[in-house]
Amino acid sequence: MNAKEAKLTAQKRAEQIKKEREERERQEAEAHAKEWRDKKANWLKYEMENFGHRIKEAVNKGQASTNIHIDTHEKEEWAEEKTFWKNFAYRAELKKVIAHYEGLGYSIVYKVKPYRNVDLSDLRDDWYTYQSILEISW
Repeated sequence: MNAKEAKLTAQKRAEQIKKEREERERQEAEAHAKEWRDKKANWLKYEMENFGHRIKEAVNKGQASTNIHIDTHEKEEWAEEKTFWKNFAYRAELKKVIAHYEGLGYSIVYKVKPYRNVDLSDLRDDWYTYQSILEISW
C-alpha cells in the first residue's frame, strides 16, 4: 500500500469511527431520555396514589388534614417554596397532582418543617434537615 492509499484508507476509517461514535451517542441519549420519561410517568402515578392513600388514611382516623413529605434539604433556604419549585426535578408532575386534588376541592399548602437528626454517639452534634411538606386539608 502506498502513502496515498494509506491516507485515503485512514480517512475513511476515521469517518467510519466518527459515525459509529455519533450513532452510539445518539442511541445512549435516546435511551436516557426514554428512561427519564418513564421515571417521570412512574413518579406521577405513584404520587397520585400516595395522595389518595394518605387522604383515605387521615379520613379513617377522623382527621381534617394530612401532610405529605415531598423532599428533604440540608439548608433551610433550599427548602423555601420559591427555591423548591425552581429546583424540583418533578415540578410539572407535582403541579399536575396538586391541580387534580385542588380540583376535587382539597386545600393544599406548601410548608417547611425542620427535622432534628439526633446522633447518639459522641462523634457529632445533632443537626437539622428541612422537609418540604404539602399540607392537604378538606
